[in-house]
Amino acid sequence: MLNGSFREGGSTCLRLRDVDAETFHVFYYWLNSGIVDFTNGDASTPASRIWKNAIDAYIFADFHQAQVFKNAVFDSLYLFTEKSNIMSIGVTESLYNNTCEQDAIRKFLVYSAAATFSFDGLKQGGFENCAKEFLVDVILACRERKFVPGLSDIEEVTWCTGMRTNFCKEYHIHEEMERSRENGKS
Repeated sequence: MLNGSFREGGSTCLRLRDVDAETFHVFYYWLNSGIVDFTNGDASTPASRIWKNAIDAYIFADFHQAQVFKNAVFDSLYLFTEKSNIMSIGVTESLYNNTCEQDAIRKFLVYSAAATFSFDGLKQGGFENCAKEFLVDVILACRERKFVPGLSDIEEVTWCTGMRTNFCKEYHIHEEMERSRENGKS
């Protein structure tokens, strides 16, 4: 496209209309380095911004069916969550509007919230920026996993660390990659 007879061929810039600059930067940096960086090199990036960048990158990867990038984004977000003990529910509206019901990152957020939320924020109105469907999913996950919201002994760090051994099996999709490897060997 950039070297061919397309309009962009003679141009020094290419406008991508379906992705913002920060999201593309996360993708481009990962493409060239193999590292997913939600901070754009700024160590003072607030956790809420890291979560937004991560979810935007995840949605981008899902939309463009970039499964390896999607898994890398998810892994990096998981590691950030495990290290920081911070989860942002402000991203759930965007996540729920742009992913399907069975999406792995939805499941991760819901089960993490079910295991660790105290729900004290409901009294102070701390949940108005999250998707209502997310709150319903959290309550259903509490019921399914027999957690009592607000009375769980599990802390976020314990919850995340406990997930580490089965994270890939539980949340990654490898079928397409395995099939393409098998086709390449034939």
